[in-house]
Amino acid sequence: MKVQVFALMLLFAAGLISCAKPEASFSDASASSLSESNADGGIIGGVPVAGADPIAGTVVAVYDNEQKALCTGSIISSNLVVTAGHCFNQDPTKLVLIFGTQLPNATGSGPKPILRRVVDGRVNPRYLQVNAILEKNPKTDPDSINDWGDISILKFEGGLPAGYSAAQILTTATALVNGAPVTLAGYGEIDGKKQTPSTDLRKVDVTIANARFSATEVQMDQRQGRGACHGDSGGPAYILNGGKRFLFGVTSRGSLDKNNDCSQFSVYTNIVAQMNWLKAQAQALNGAKKVGTQPAPKSPTVVKK
Repeated sequence: MKVQVFALMLLFAAGLISCAKPEASFSDASASSLSESNADGGIIGGVPVAGADPIAGTVVAVYDNEQKALCTGSIISSNLVVTAGHCFNQDPTKLVLIFGTQLPNATGSGPKPILRRVVDGRVNPRYLQVNAILEKNPKTDPDSINDWGDISILKFEGGLPAGYSAAQILTTATALVNGAPVTLAGYGEIDGKKQTPSTDLRKVDVTIANARFSATEVQMDQRQGRGACHGDSGGPAYILNGGKRFLFGVTSRGSLDKNNDCSQFSVYTNIVAQMNWLKAQAQALNGAKKVGTQPAPKSPTVVKK
C-alpha cells in the first residue's frame, strides 16, 4: 500500500502493503537512490532470480510516478500486466513499468532499466468496496475481511522488450491444495525483522497453508522464515503442474502478522477465481481508445509497498 494513494494508511497492519517516504524526486539523477529508499520491500529467505530464469522474463516492477512507490507485476500479454488492486493509481497513466532483474543501485552503477509507460488500467470493484470499509472503520481488523478482490490490470505502450513474454496462467484450481509447494517472486527486502533492503528480483519457495482461504484467495505459510514481505505487493505466485510453471496468484497482504515482520502468513488473490473479470477487462482495455503518447518516462526513485 502507498501511504498517500486511496487513503490506504489504514492498511499498514495488513503487512505487505506499507511504504516509506521517498528520499528523492522522479528524475534522471534519482535512479541511484533506489536502494536507499527500499526499506519496505521484498522476498525474504529467497535467492536472486538469474537472467536466464523463466521468471525473469515475466515479472516487472510497477512504479507510481505520482506517489513514488513500487510494486511488482506479472506480464499476461504483449501489452498487459496484472498487479494488486492497492497498487493501482486512480490515474493509471501515472504508473511506469520497469523491466529488469536489478533496479538501479545507490552508486548509480548496474544496468539501465528498461521502462514502459502505462496508458490505461482497471481495478477490481470489490477492492474499492473493501478499501471503503477500512476507511470508514479504521479499527477494523484486516484479517476479519476476506475476498478483498485485490487485483488490477494495466495496459502499457511500447511492446515487450526482448526476452520478455507473458506468463502462462493456471486455468483450473485443482492443483491448488494445502501443502503444495509454490514459488513467490518480488523486489526488495530480504529480512522482514531487520528490514534489510535488496534491489534484486528475488524468488522463494513456500507451501500453501490454505488453498481455500476464501473463495478468491489463497493463504501461504511463511513460518519457516521464507515468503513475501513489504514491497512484493502485486507480485506473482507460481505452481508446477504437469512439469510446467503456471502463474496463479497476486500478492495481496500479510495475515495474522501482528509484528508486521512477514513471519506468519501471506494472502494471494487467486487469479483462477478472477479469470472472468480479467478476461473482460483485457478485452475492454484493448478495445478502448488509445491514450495520447506522453513524453518518455525517466528513471525513478522508489519506495516499496
